[in-house]
Amino acid sequence: MLVKTYGSAVYGVEAITITVEVSVNNQGKNYFIVGLPDNAVKESLQRVESAIKSNKLFMPRTKLVVNLAPANIKKAGTAFDLPIAIGTLGATEQIKKSG
Repeated sequence: MLVKTYGSAVYGVEAITITVEVSVNNQGKNYFIVGLPDNAVKESLQRVESAIKSNKLFMPRTKLVVNLAPANIKKAGTAFDLPIAIGTLGATEQIKKSG
């Protein structure tokens, strides 16, 4: 299942819209972030997982792929935590409903 949310990245003095696509499927048990993330963005999955579990919500134990588009812009900082969390919860709800 694919869920799209939006965030923004600062590029020079401009804010650029970043599309955050979250896909959850039953093809494995790994988490991936693609689209030129820095270390803070890569670590966001641990923060998101902790926040979801602490609120007694369901964090999928399946393959989770987060795509940050456009891929040619470096994504930095923790500003993508919320769109990633919302996308994860949305994709997880779609999985629950379909299966």
